[in-house]
Amino acid sequence: MVNYLLSDCDQAKQLRANYIIYVVPMLNVDGVIHGNHRTNLAGRDLNRRWQDTSPYLYPIIYAVKNMARMVQEEREIEVYCDIHGHF
Repeated sequence: MVNYLLSDCDQAKQLRANYIIYVVPMLNVDGVIHGNHRTNLAGRDLNRRWQDTSPYLYPIIYAVKNMARMVQEEREIEVYCDIHGHF
């Protein structure tokens, strides 16, 4: 996806010209290192923690939500896309 967005493709150029695109990398790096797909190192499914956000228990979710709030202070977020890499 990142390669496409940075490519010389006309559609990618149009996206870049009309939108600000934020790419947030993998949120559960600590879990993935240990073979987990959806959970962090503590075994918590981060996709189920967006409502119950603790800066101590789920710091990465807390940080992403804060980033989204900061963006929303300046502009509307038109699309949020959560992409999973399960195989």
